[in-house]
Amino acid sequence: MEAKFIGHCTQTEQNLREMQFAALGKLRLCIYSAAIIFVALTSALLFANGTSDTAVLLAAMCVILLLVGFVRPILAARQQFKRNEIITENNPLSPTELRFYDDHVATSNPITEKQQNFKYSQFKKLKKTKHLYLLKLPQQLYLMIERKSFTEGTPKEFEAFIKEKIKK
Repeated sequence: MEAKFIGHCTQTEQNLREMQFAALGKLRLCIYSAAIIFVALTSALLFANGTSDTAVLLAAMCVILLLVGFVRPILAARQQFKRNEIITENNPLSPTELRFYDDHVATSNPITEKQQNFKYSQFKKLKKTKHLYLLKLPQQLYLMIERKSFTEGTPKEFEAFIKEKIKK
């Protein structure tokens, strides 16, 4: 059986970072941003009115929200990248190949020598970022495909194919 689409993805730190922010979702990022702005402004007003102890507490909360919302995804991506370097013994990262068939997706990576198969029913949705397609699995796990990496099929055809498969 021939694969309809063949794509690749290398788990670079940039790709992992993009995936981490996409996993947060736009709504969550907006909520974090709004909360940070609200808490920072409230803290500034309280400090201006002389209530410095409450202002300091709110400023600390603002820093915590900033760390959780924007720094944690960057650190998680860096940690995963470092883990990959250990697994590959600092050899150059090799791209994972993803082959999309009519009834399943097969992934393989020559360095880890692992192959996995996924049924389309396992995927919850397709997310699209600037450079990646992310196929969401349960428990916030994703398969990454670089949008410009297709050696078989086109990104536009791939999107239509995946949306149809996930819908079923």
